[in-house]
Amino acid sequence: MLKALMFLLLSSTFVFAGDLIRSKNSVIDIKHHLQWQDTADMEENDAIWKMQKAHCQGLHLSGFNDWRLPTKEELSALAKSKEAKKVFLHLSDHLFWSGEENPQDDINAFTVYMPNGYISSSDKCEKNHSLCVRSR
Repeated sequence: MLKALMFLLLSSTFVFAGDLIRSKNSVIDIKHHLQWQDTADMEENDAIWKMQKAHCQGLHLSGFNDWRLPTKEELSALAKSKEAKKVFLHLSDHLFWSGEENPQDDINAFTVYMPNGYISSSDKCEKNHSLCVRSR
């Protein structure tokens, strides 16, 4: 009886898919030791790179305040993950900012297209989505 109750409580709070676990407002990536934001404002939050970077740095979520924009590799790996689409509630098919500036010039930063993980470079004054992450 106690085991059944514990399973019921856990299954209603957490969603598991491979190496990803969703809990309330975030998704934990066990394999890569990351915690991803998963909130409704992600779907509507279009802004320039500087604003999105400040948004992540100022984010207080799930009891943590060490959030950041992810690297292009972190974002691309997440986009290519089949589990991500099952676990995230608010991950939309948009272009997302990475925290990395393009070293070839001062006006571009790297972006990742969420449906396929394609990495590109975009003008920092363009408006794109953000997905904040923290290391665990």
